[in-house]
Amino acid sequence: MLGVMIGGAVADAFGWRAAFIAFGLAGIVLTAFYALAITDKRLARNADPEQERMSAAESGDVKGRFITLVSTPSVIAAYLASGLQLLVVGALYAWLPSFFVREYEVSTTAAGAFAGLVVLVVAIGMVLNGAITDRISEKVPIRTWEASIAFCLLSMVFLLVGFRLPNGPAQVGVLCLGAFFCAAITGPAGAMVANLTPSSIRATAFATLSMANNLLGLAAGPMVVGALADRMGLGPALGLAPLISVVVIGLLLWGRSRYTVSLAKVGAPVAPSTDPAVAGPAGPGWAR
Repeated sequence: MLGVMIGGAVADAFGWRAAFIAFGLAGIVLTAFYALAITDKRLARNADPEQERMSAAESGDVKGRFITLVSTPSVIAAYLASGLQLLVVGALYAWLPSFFVREYEVSTTAAGAFAGLVVLVVAIGMVLNGAITDRISEKVPIRTWEASIAFCLLSMVFLLVGFRLPNGPAQVGVLCLGAFFCAAITGPAGAMVANLTPSSIRATAFATLSMANNLLGLAAGPMVVGALADRMGLGPALGLAPLISVVVIGLLLWGRSRYTVSLAKVGAPVAPSTDPAVAGPAGPGWAR
């Protein structure tokens, strides 16, 4: 959010090259801070001995557990659905400033402020929708999939409507509603992957999820919308981007339908339930 807002102001005052230099300097400062603040000694002091013991016990068959990263339909669906949904997010991050400049004829600073507001709404939505998902899926883990489907559907509807409204406060408001839900899948997707992978390779599983998010979503979104914009204009191109949620919802429905089978395939204990389709993992070493 700050990058979008500050970048617009810097570009207005000093030119677009200065904005990129500012981003680079901020990255260098953040890297230095991370190197000083996060050390092996501090990690060791805060490590959970019981979790380390369980991870060590589970790591005997490393090759077999590594295969579980992509060995079940549900975990593959989670990777793909999360990545493709973030295509919309990547498109918004990259192209909203240009959209506001072209459609609203405002300065780069004002466009950055408008786009930064939308990005802030995306971030708030990620947190609040993640909390909602935790609440409704606490005892019935399969509801994580259902919540994700609902979020993607709401995002698609609001964004499709928003980009077709005339310029004005109503359009910005509806776009913010769509933005609130467009990245809401990130938290639930992490929970899905955690439930479908053993703790001994969970860091690798989350890295795989992040790779899917970046390659299929955050990197692809600006490219796809940019290519469409060359042919039909930026507004119509952004208006088409939310349709990817149709594919995402299909993947989530497929993953949900195979959830219990996928849990059994990776050896996750299934919690007792009157309906086996909604049973989730329970027991040492597995996210609940």
